[in-house]
Amino acid sequence: MKKKFFSIILIFFLPVSIFADFGIGADCGYDFSTAPNFFAGISFRADTTPWCFQLNVHNSPAISLSADNWIIHKKLADNISWFALWGFSLGFQKDFCADDNKFEAAFGSRAGAGIDFFFFKRHLELSAQVVWDMQVGIQADDDGAGFLFRPVNFPCSLALRFWP
Repeated sequence: MKKKFFSIILIFFLPVSIFADFGIGADCGYDFSTAPNFFAGISFRADTTPWCFQLNVHNSPAISLSADNWIIHKKLADNISWFALWGFSLGFQKDFCADDNKFEAAFGSRAGAGIDFFFFKRHLELSAQVVWDMQVGIQADDDGAGFLFRPVNFPCSLALRFWP
């Protein structure tokens, strides 16, 4: 399973990374939500595409994947830029250590803004963003399954990416 996952990641990112400078690094943050939680993960961004990808593990326990299109990315100063984004997210929550049948699967529509700073001749990027991530999906527990609607979900994150 791990080999298949890494093969898919490689096939997805390889065409972008062959012809581009790219930044990869760690991110962390907090979801201000009706189901608040902390998260940490990895993020990837290339200079030839407006997309930024994040794969996060949450303390709820959950895993999420987000893809953000930086539709506006303007310089404020030589090494400081701001951006506006739209995107989508997928999230799955299941505690395999618990004896209950609680499960969530959600799809989110994202809109937000942020700022990024470059250091050391553009080899290190610090990025901060605030996003509105309205989610819909399914949730299940011991009593049965139902519809999930989470309109109040604001993940705020910091990312530190290295650009080789």
